[in-house]
Amino acid sequence: MKNEKVIETAEHVLPGHPDKLCDAAVDGIVEVMRQLDPRAQCGLEMACIFDQVFISGRIAASAEAISKFKEQGGCKKYVIQAYTHAGYGESSFGAKWNPYPDELNIRENLCLGPFEEGESELRHLSDDQAICV
Repeated sequence: MKNEKVIETAEHVLPGHPDKLCDAAVDGIVEVMRQLDPRAQCGLEMACIFDQVFISGRIAASAEAISKFKEQGGCKKYVIQAYTHAGYGESSFGAKWNPYPDELNIRENLCLGPFEEGESELRHLSDDQAICV
């Protein structure tokens, strides 16, 4: 065992990778919803390719929090923010990286609104972060 060579692998994904972009945008949405309503619950999925972005899922919170979220730009704000922070658009020294954040085609299919009766008591039971064998 001591003389055996072991190959270890590692992966580093840059911020502009689609998985990172999606995670960053959804993390921003979840964080702002938690700030607006500590009881808010988000179950979101996002996918992106080229200049196309798709967001689906559920955001449940108080009516006031939902209203403020929409007033502040909703999901679109955090998608654009994720792309901008990853370096897309035009840099300070003139480099241009597509897609431009303001030109993204962002499509939402969300159930966005206050909790339905009994929903807040049950939502914590449906965690989609599971490994099925």
